[in-house]
Amino acid sequence: LIKGKMVQVSLRSPHSFLYVEGAVANTPVQRWVIEGASAAQFTQQGVDKDAFKIGDPVEVVANPSRSPNSNRARLIKITRTTDGKS
Repeated sequence: LIKGKMVQVSLRSPHSFLYVEGAVANTPVQRWVIEGASAAQFTQQGVDKDAFKIGDPVEVVANPSRSPNSNRARLIKITRTTDGKS
């Protein structure tokens, strides 16, 4: 679970990328690159370019990269903590 804030959103094909500055457990804050579905798939799920704004506090559930010391992960679920939008 990554807890932090949204710093960049790039919805595109074939994969979208969400950039989150946050921490995992007791680690220092880092910039995470979260890879997700294509823009079209996100739109079908009700997520568009305006769904998450820069600075929104978020919690991200993701599969981490297999590379050691990598700050990349594959998105499973993202939730804005202010209102529960996911």
